[in-house]
Parts: sequence; structure tokens; C-alpha cells
Amino acid sequence: MPLDISVRDQPTVHALVIRRRVTRDEIATALAECLPAVFDYAQRQGLAIAGPPFARYPEVGKGSLVIESGITVAEPPPSAVLADGIEAIVIPAGRAVVTIHRGPYDSLPESYQQIEKWMRDQGLSAAGAPRETYLTDPGDHPDPATWETEIVQPV
Repeated sequence: MPLDISVRDQPTVHALVIRRRVTRDEIATALAECLPAVFDYAQRQGLAIAGPPFARYPEVGKGSLVIESGITVAEPPPSAVLADGIEAIVIPAGRAVVTIHRGPYDSLPESYQQIEKWMRDQGLSAAGAPRETYLTDPGDHPDPATWETEIVQPV
């Protein structure tokens, strides 16, 4: 199914993340371990969560990739290196290609392929780490066909 892809200006995002190097097969496990830890830390510190969970991919290689699993927060925390491997990061504002992937996570690569083709057709190139924001909570919506994931690729 063709995606509705557009270019949008993205605001600066403050976030808490746990960074790990994993294989593609380990992404789901990393998210399942890291996201609850980040949520728990934010709640214990009284930090205001500003959006749904996300994963960002600052390094993608053939055998492994670096994943930053996290949440956006309303304000930057007082320290960049926090506890339990949690880091505060700033994702800079800028233009990005944005779309909504609908369906299971294992079909996300197909959406990335559509985005890459669309970018080539538009004469755009990637200028930063792609980010997936998980708009649908699988715990509330067990049918993967109903899941929505926003993909943001800086250009």
C-alpha cells in the first residue's frame, strides 16, 4: 500500500534514551527492555513525558545497528548522563520526510524502502538518524494490523 509521505519542519526534541548496539533480530528485545526502564526513570524523577515512545537509529550497518530507545520529555533534564545507562539527548529541529506506517513492525523495512525511493524521486538525501515513534500501544491494541508508527527521516 502506498504511503502518504511529506516533508515537514520538525521541532527540537528533548529525550531520554538507552543506547545499545544490536542486530536487527534483537531490536524488539532491546525495546522491550529499554523503554520500560526509561519510563520508570522519568516517572521517578518527576519529568514530564511529552510523547509516545520512540526508537532512533544513529548508526546502521550490515551486521548491527545502534538503537536509542526512549521517550520525549517536556524539558531537558538537569544532567546529560543520568543513571542506569539512561542519557539525555537533543534531537535538533529541521526538515524531515514523515509518514505513518500502518501494520506490524516486521513490515517497517518495506515502508523505509518506499521512503528512500520517494526521497530519490524528490532529489532529497538523508541528513541524520531516522526515528520511529510508536503511536499505537500493542498492549491496548493486540492486532498488529491496527498499529501505527510514525517514521521521521531528517533531510
